[in-house]
Amino acid sequence: MIVLANAELHRLFGYADQALLGKPIEILLPTEHSPHHKAHIHAFFSSPTKRSMGTGRELFGRRNDSTTFPVEIGLNPIDTPIGKQVIATVTDISNRRRLERNFAKIVEAAPVGMLIVGVHGNIKHCNKQLLPKTRDCSAQSPPVAVEW
Repeated sequence: MIVLANAELHRLFGYADQALLGKPIEILLPTEHSPHHKAHIHAFFSSPTKRSMGTGRELFGRRNDSTTFPVEIGLNPIDTPIGKQVIATVTDISNRRRLERNFAKIVEAAPVGMLIVGVHGNIKHCNKQLLPKTRDCSAQSPPVAVEW
């Protein structure tokens, strides 16, 4: 149950001030994820630690008008006079996702081969100009030697 929410969270999800208080957190989740969320809450509180939620997965919030948007969520458990609670920070990452899609389009449209390498030397992406259509650069497992 939501026991406290700031004005920004209400704005982000399209609710009037204080409208979320006392409501189940599942009203902020896409409908298809709501049934499973209680099990996730139970698992979190069985071993509460500060962490990002949904590591390795795409997370979405659901606004009051039922539209969904990509989010990042940080969880921070705290002890309160009413027991263990969690502070959740929610960030709308819609603009970041849009920029990532635009960047991918630019890389794919480049007339020359392009390779994107992560900080640990792993290939993150390459465009079709770099490798023939029969090969997939994401399947390359050994890190690439990169000097900065």
